[in-house]
Parts: sequence; structure tokens; C-alpha cells
Amino acid sequence: MTSYDSINDLIRDLSLDRNHWINKESFRFVRKPSFDRTAVNIKHVPNELIGYTLHCKNGHTFSPDWLKKRHPVSTFFCKERGLLRQSMCHVECPVCSTQVEFNIPQAQYNGELEVYGDEAHRVVDGKNVFIYSFISFSGCTDNKNKFEAEYCNIKRKLAPSIPPKNWVLHMKELTSKEKWSKQAHLKHLDSSTIYEYVNHILDLIGRYNKNGDLNIYSSSGIVVGEVLSKKEKNEIRSNVYNSVLMRVVRETTTHNLAPKFYFEKTGDDGWAKNLFDGGRLTLLWAYITNGLPVMSPQFVSPITSLYLEVADIVSYLVARYLYCVGRRAEGANLSPEFDISRIEKVRYVLTNGDGNWLTETSKGFPSDVIFKGTNWENYA
Repeated sequence: MTSYDSINDLIRDLSLDRNHWINKESFRFVRKPSFDRTAVNIKHVPNELIGYTLHCKNGHTFSPDWLKKRHPVSTFFCKERGLLRQSMCHVECPVCSTQVEFNIPQAQYNGELEVYGDEAHRVVDGKNVFIYSFISFSGCTDNKNKFEAEYCNIKRKLAPSIPPKNWVLHMKELTSKEKWSKQAHLKHLDSSTIYEYVNHILDLIGRYNKNGDLNIYSSSGIVVGEVLSKKEKNEIRSNVYNSVLMRVVRETTTHNLAPKFYFEKTGDDGWAKNLFDGGRLTLLWAYITNGLPVMSPQFVSPITSLYLEVADIVSYLVARYLYCVGRRAEGANLSPEFDISRIEKVRYVLTNGDGNWLTETSKGFPSDVIFKGTNWENYA
């Protein structure tokens, strides 16, 4: 269903709410100009799909072009009937052009899950290091309330003069005396106090991560080259962002939840939205979303949610660890101030710049995987 007239008929016949987020996402590409001006920039296909094949009626076996631009599958929400979605689409055989049915995985729709993201970037040892981290809390409401209360209590001890929800915990600020000493609510602190309470936060994150309430993902890209062009930087961070985004979408929808993404507004957010939009216009998206809707990323104030702070903490821990490894490779005697293993297991997506992605779930950064055969192997 791609014509605007047919969509208007659907809206009228089913009384669809145009403002419901699920419907807004599906309405965006029904007009040809919107479809035509959206580019597909995704380059990575998950390993699980490399050997996936289809068979046409003329006896040809082929692997679908997962990243070819195509009209997105339609998913709508009707108040009376619930989720309305395609269960099948067609893929063209590259040999004879026969249309082959492709069954879209169909997960149950059990609700929505808010996912919060943050990025970090470092330059060290002649390399650029890019990090993207995603956080979600899928535990029950009681556990979520307890986690948030404990988290805010630690923030209250760090800054008793201000309500914990009225200031944003940024790790780069907390670990720089020059920065924290200029903040009225933080200037009374010393390094030992900050490290004590940050470790309390890491232990809190680790506890709720270990029991399955918190979900932590982090993607790292390490690329040789100290000075990169803007185009090179955007391409690399797009790949790092996309690799972890696909894993989050796949795992969240597999667990019957529709993800809603939130990032801190930076003023340089257009590329992430464009990459997300382009991803929708592929067969890959139909597969990894399991027939569930996914909300385009919203760019919000950092005060919006404490989970933006948690994502910042994870990105900082990974970036700081990798920076210290790079500094040791340069000859410096430098170790991270915080032990990343305190937050328990993280779902890592890794690349050393050769275009091959690795996935690893581990407690502590999986150095033996990402650094093997590189000049950082002996410094982790």
C-alpha cells in the first residue's frame, strides 16, 4: 500500500488516529517525494542473514538483497482492532524477476520499551575511537521505581543543594575538577568523594543489569588515522551507530516490545535520523523488527530522563578504557579510574575498522576479541 489515496481511505474506514506514533511513522513514506528523497546508507547485514536464501517457482535459489531500497512494510494502530500489519511482502528473483513471497516474522505486541542512547569519541595513538551505547529498563514497574529512587538518592548525596532531577550527571564533567568546581551544586566535592559515589552508581547499574532489569548495549569502532575528514567521521560513526541499533531493534522486538528511541539533543542530529529513515526502506528492517513498529529517534533535553545519564556513564566507561589502552600503547602509565566490569555484562558490538563486525556479551570489555592481532593487544 503506497498511494496516498489508499492511505486516506484506510484512515477514514478504520478511524485511524493520525497522531498516534505508530501511524505517524507509517504515514511518512506513503507520498512519493518522501520516499524518493530518502537515501539508504546502511551497509551492514547481520551474520545470521548471510546464508539466508529464497526459492522462486522457476527453481532459482538466491539470497535477497537486504539493503535494496523498497517501500516499507505498513504497520498501523487501530483503537478498536489493535495493531494492523503486513505479514508478507514480495522479493524479486534476480535471475527471472519472479516475485517471491517473503514472510515477515510476527512477534506479539506486548507494549513499548523506551531506549536511551549516548555517544563518545576519543582520539589516541593515531586512531579515532567511536562509541555508541544504548540503555533500556525492561523490568517490572516496582523494580524500575526502586532503581530510579536509589539512583536519585546517590545523586542527592553528590549534590544535596539541588533536587536530583534538576541537574544532569555527565561523567566528563564529574571527572574534571576544572569543570565540576565551576558548578554551584558540585564545587564542594573532592575527587575521592566523586569516585566513591560514582562507584555506588556503577554497582547499582550492575545489580539491576545482573538481574535482567537493565539492558546495556555498546558499540565500538576503532579506526586508524588521527585526522579524519568530516565525511569519514560521519561514515564511521554511522556504521558504529547502525550496528548497535540493529541489535537493539532485533532483540527488543524479539521480546515482543516496540522500541522508542531517545537521544540527547546536540544540534548535530540530522544524520542519525536520516540513517534511521533509510533503514526503514529495506527488507532488512522488515526482518529485524519482527513485524512491530519502531519509533524514529527523538532528540530531547538531557534533563528528560536519568537513563540518558546511564547511557552517558556506559559510553564514558568504554571510551575511557579504550583511551587508556591507547595511551599505554603510546608509552604512558595510565589506567581507568573506574572498573567497567562493575556494571556487569554488556552486549558489545565491535569493529577494528576492517568492516567486519563482532558481537560479544561479556563482563568487562572483550579486549581479547577486538585487539587480537593489533598493536593494542599487549596493552589491554
